[in-house]
Amino acid sequence: MRMGIVWFFLMVFAEIWSIIKVSHHIGALATLVLLVAGFIFGLQLMRSQGINALMQSSQNVQLGESPLVPLAHGIVKALAGILLIIPGFISDIVALIILLPFVRKGFAGYLAKKGQFQGFAAGGFSKNGFGGVFGANGFGRQSANDDFANGNVYEHKGPAKRVDEESPTGRILEHEPDKKD
Repeated sequence: MRMGIVWFFLMVFAEIWSIIKVSHHIGALATLVLLVAGFIFGLQLMRSQGINALMQSSQNVQLGESPLVPLAHGIVKALAGILLIIPGFISDIVALIILLPFVRKGFAGYLAKKGQFQGFAAGGFSKNGFGGVFGANGFGRQSANDDFANGNVYEHKGPAKRVDEESPTGRILEHEPDKKD
């Protein structure tokens, strides 16, 4: 936890230092223009990439392909947009490096294969839905081999305090768990 705070303050210091150094070389007005331009470009990049990633993902699903690659590319571009919005030139340089096509493709490929999408990538996508993630036969379709096909049954021990008399199913309003003696 403390190392995170230290890194945060180091990055804030480095960004402020970069703004001061750039303003000494090119002037305060030019530095302000660059910071505002980076902010606007970052906002526009995040806005356009979110919409594009969703459209490309839906097209891939309709074609029976994995939507993970367009989503990963959108996430990488959104990360670059966030870095451009942060005032300072170090984060802007990192964002521009991320936007290089070969870096962006490598980073997006890593996210699609190893990153947060691992659960979905393992199941795969098909025209029937989410393959092995939500059942072998696709989303909402159960087969005998699915973990959730037979359902889970939990026994209820102990009396219910109050039952809703007006409810057709006899909904329980309060429940007191069994007490161990």
